[in-house]
Amino acid sequence: IPLPPPVVAGSKAPVFSAKDMGGITYQMRHDATRPTLLQFWAAWCPHCRADLPLIKELFAKYGDKQLHLLTVSIDQDLRALKTFLQDQHVLFPVIAEFDPTHPQQFSLSELYEVHGVHAYFLIDAQGVIVKTWAGSMTESQGDLEEMLAQK
Repeated sequence: IPLPPPVVAGSKAPVFSAKDMGGITYQMRHDATRPTLLQFWAAWCPHCRADLPLIKELFAKYGDKQLHLLTVSIDQDLRALKTFLQDQHVLFPVIAEFDPTHPQQFSLSELYEVHGVHAYFLIDAQGVIVKTWAGSMTESQGDLEEMLAQK
């Protein structure tokens, strides 16, 4: 069986359907109505925590109208994750990769070839990966805003 193509800019984003921590199902499709910013992160990661205000700002600014924001937490301690999300007043969707109440058929981080947090994927409405980031996005915020303005 041949290996799937690598998950890089210019390739199609792997499709999936997964439930967030509130039980709402989200899908990554190739026929979306708007671009998607997919983030892999963890509450214990200090760099991820540093980017949290930016992610909150993007969610407040674009909501779900111009940009679909979807995050995947790789935290294994769900109680600590839930406490963190409540303490930080996180309103955007968070899929917990290791949530036993919403088990995934596959690991989303494996599907997207994520080897560390945090990782970002900007995906256009046709499901093509426009850009990927590894590490903090605060340095790339201007680039992201520019790309969103073009979409």
